[in-house]
Amino acid sequence: MKKLILVSFLIISFQSDAQIHQGGAFLFKPVQSEIHIIPGKNFSNVYYSFRVTYNPLVFEKQGDSYIANLNILLEVFDKQNKFVTRANLNRQVVSIDFQKTVSLYDYTQGLISMELKPGEYKIIPIFTDLNAHNEIKLDTINLVIGKNGKKKTEELFVLNEEKTFCENKELFTLGNFGSAIPFGTKKYKIMLPVKDSSANTIYYKVLLNKKVVLSGKSDKNFISSFVLKSCGSDNIVLEPVDYGTVQNYFIIDDISDKLLEKNYTLEFSTDKNFIDSRQAKLMVVWFNKPFSLLNPEFAILQLKHIETKENIEKLYSFDDDKYYDSLFSFWKKYDPIPSTAFNELMNEYYERVDYSMKHFTPISGLNGADSDRGDIYIKFGKPQKVERSSDEFGRVVETWYYNSGNSKKFVFIDKTGTGNFSMLNRE
Repeated sequence: MKKLILVSFLIISFQSDAQIHQGGAFLFKPVQSEIHIIPGKNFSNVYYSFRVTYNPLVFEKQGDSYIANLNILLEVFDKQNKFVTRANLNRQVVSIDFQKTVSLYDYTQGLISMELKPGEYKIIPIFTDLNAHNEIKLDTINLVIGKNGKKKTEELFVLNEEKTFCENKELFTLGNFGSAIPFGTKKYKIMLPVKDSSANTIYYKVLLNKKVVLSGKSDKNFISSFVLKSCGSDNIVLEPVDYGTVQNYFIIDDISDKLLEKNYTLEFSTDKNFIDSRQAKLMVVWFNKPFSLLNPEFAILQLKHIETKENIEKLYSFDDDKYYDSLFSFWKKYDPIPSTAFNELMNEYYERVDYSMKHFTPISGLNGADSDRGDIYIKFGKPQKVERSSDEFGRVVETWYYNSGNSKKFVFIDKTGTGNFSMLNRE
């Protein structure tokens, strides 16, 4: 009964809190990029799109603004390691809000295009923070372009769910997360090229370790040639054009929110028996995963705020490599939207653990999530009101007020002056 009450409080506080925690592991590199090939008759258009979050950039204050400058350079070599071409792009980022300059959520995007003939290439991207004079060589990209842009495996486009208006045209926009689907609440579309221009339907199945986890069909298609282009600093759009190689593209828009953060294979065919099927890599990545979820063993331990010791031991009874899956199974029964793979309540819980670790850890080194304030914060979320005062001995006293649901008040005191607040009472 105690556990059910605590989980009920957690759900209520999750629904009323609706806060954004500036935390998360952000499992991507300073530059997130992807390559797309639009086939042509004698050459193909190769597009390198990138996304850079503000946090790693060095901003310089100029007047009322904060300005960062960056450069992306691409150097292209053939299979004999002979230089072929280079292309680069300078980008200036301007913000009037200092908090955005350290944000993991704000970003700038860019696009570099090249024309390459059929062949094998090695592309070396180099990122330079021009303010910091810091140069970073990014992961090398190995590229194979066959005749008419043919590739060994099909590439897919991960698109944002909503179109955007660019120059008075409503256009698809690239997700631009390294060709991955971000694991979260937002939905994405998948766009696939099909060789048969007469096809009106494709059949698909999503495979994990060669086992089918999802399957279906799509009759949403369009036949067109298009180019990628930047639309401001916020979007990269797919613009139809009346030149170039025309292809048949299909849209799958009902699977992105049903997949867990794993690496899948997407197999598709115009034949329902999958004769002459093609495959594409499909990645789902939890980019802003809470830090406390990176270690499944630690994440299970942190259930102690709402779970019994016996039930926690049951989760530990699985093999180490099954801890993460068992943790997801535990939270599934509390999922506010069980029809989707992302569990908002689980995410909120571990963001609270992260916040407690960051803000409530005393000088002694005690994990902030294990402190009294951490325990209350994890269970009930951010208090509606916090009062600070001192007692007759000059010790700091904090009083937390919660007004949603049943009103509650918690009083904490720093007895040793080290930031380790002990709870005096709860009302």
